Amino acid sequence: MISTPGSDTGGMLPFEGSAEICKIVADLFLKWEVTTFVETGTQRGATASWANCRVHRVVTIESDKDRFLESFENLKNSGVIVYLGPSEELLELIHFKNEETILFFLDAHSMQGTPIVAELRAIGHLIKKFSITPILCIHDIEVPGKPELGFDHYEDGTVLNLDRIKPALSELGMDDWNIGFNSIPDGAARGFCYITPKP
Repeated sequence: MISTPGSDTGGMLPFEGSAEICKIVADLFLKWEVTTFVETGTQRGATASWANCRVHRVVTIESDKDRFLESFENLKNSGVIVYLGPSEELLELIHFKNEETILFFLDAHSMQGTPIVAELRAIGHLIKKFSITPILCIHDIEVPGKPELGFDHYEDGTVLNLDRIKPALSELGMDDWNIGFNSIPDGAARGFCYITPKP
């Protein structure tokens, strides 16, 4: 996977140091009365720790064993629930209160690319099972018209962009949901989008 230059914090700051993304997510918490934050791709736990000060429950999933062990130690005694394993499988094992509003921050990676489509399908199963309202946030995605914001490129020549996820969104009935993006290349200068229900 190719990564573009930026002030990458190595996971030591929430959202890789982007103050703009912090504000967007904090505003989403308030506007949608989010009760649970679910993150895929824990890295060192900075984003999970940040969210833990703002919502009732935080669950984070990391597939890399070394990163899991580090984040588990960093988040010890915080109340954050940390899981080790493939996000697309573990997402479906999380239990929610019926009709709860969940913010999913999808930032998982592998050498084969992001498991984003499989994660979205897993979230679809959770919607049916618990009647939750999902707020979707996706990191490292291409922002239209903003080449200064980095996004994931894969060995097969594809990239993480809206075209990649649109079929999965369609399956979930989210074709006409609102989509917003970040615009400031701060922190690691990575693209970010958020997908919310129409009011």
